[in-house]
Amino acid sequence: MVGPGDSSLNDGAIEGWRWGEWGSAMWPARPVTAALQALDWLRPPQSLTDGGYGGDGGSVEASLSIGANGYPAGEWRRQEAAPSLASYWLGRAQPYSHLGAAQAGKLAVGMIATETCWPRAAVRPSAFYSATSGIYAAGAGPQAWAILGTVALPATQRASRVAAHIK
Repeated sequence: MVGPGDSSLNDGAIEGWRWGEWGSAMWPARPVTAALQALDWLRPPQSLTDGGYGGDGGSVEASLSIGANGYPAGEWRRQEAAPSLASYWLGRAQPYSHLGAAQAGKLAVGMIATETCWPRAAVRPSAFYSATSGIYAAGAGPQAWAILGTVALPATQRASRVAAHIK
């Protein structure tokens, strides 16, 4: 047992501290290091020409995982002078968000997670909400993504209203 003044780290090492009763259960560091290794793997497939990941589907999923790990899309790029993931979405958010409630919702969550401003021409998930049916889209997956996206963005139709229609 050593304190911070007596420990030294090598490049790439992770040091963790915890507070609590001695002998209590600890979470393993493996999930954290696995996520970092997965992000290292995710950078090389990024396009050097547009900053995306082979299309909108892969790019929005990359945004979700990159954002979940605290990286802004404006700084996420394969190489220093290459386009960022945020620049990819500046050109693609509008047509992708028009595809449906699920796409608009997934994009909204990804944009907020990666600290990217919502493009003015993109359709918000709330645009797909039907007051008549009380839903955004048919199917649990599209409905869930629309709700998550609506909550992520400031919107007029909040997910709590939709929840009242689902039983």
